Amino acid sequence: MYEFAVAPAITNLRRRGAEITEVAPESLGAELELERGDRITRVNGRPVRDYLDFRFQTAGETELVVEVRKSSGEDWELQIERAEDEDFGFSFEQIVPRQCANECIFCFCKGNPADARPSLFVRDEDIRLSFLYGNYTTLTSITEDEIARIIEQRLSPQYVSIHATTRTVAPGTVAPASSRTVPLIAPRVNCACTPTGNDKIPNMATAMPSKSLKARNLLRILFPP
Repeated sequence: MYEFAVAPAITNLRRRGAEITEVAPESLGAELELERGDRITRVNGRPVRDYLDFRFQTAGETELVVEVRKSSGEDWELQIERAEDEDFGFSFEQIVPRQCANECIFCFCKGNPADARPSLFVRDEDIRLSFLYGNYTTLTSITEDEIARIIEQRLSPQYVSIHATTRTVAPGTVAPASSRTVPLIAPRVNCACTPTGNDKIPNMATAMPSKSLKARNLLRILFPP
């Protein structure tokens, strides 16, 4: 079973930071007197949304300013010096999936047996879970912030579900709940042919129509020229 939480995100109160669920004995985190239930909210002035942010923002850093909301409600600011390879010894809460708003005609969640395990009914559309676990996304509702995060943190590979490559067919297969325009992710799938030897995958971004700017920006990272 996947490690991520199976409760829909809409039922969970969104709180700042990433919650610590365990601190290893005699670790740097224990030395800093951090405990289970404390939430790390910022690292070097940058907000922490989840443990991926924390890992990215602390990687290779030897001098850190870490802001913490203690479980008691106190706010701490910690000035930390550490060795480059020294681990904090933290375990964090699992990521609550970003929920999918589409009504795809091919969604396997609708065909699950009623007694299937709960994780099979999670309709996620989450770039983080795609990176961590290989979950597929349609990218139909990807935001500029999510694109920027993939680019900055190099959250690759991303697993993209493409079931139609023509502008007239794609909206009917994905059928988003709102009136959003479904971006055309790859109008010519054959341009992503299998590379041979050390050749790179052909530049899919150059094949994208001008109206699909989001998808082209993303594909420049996932399929560099």
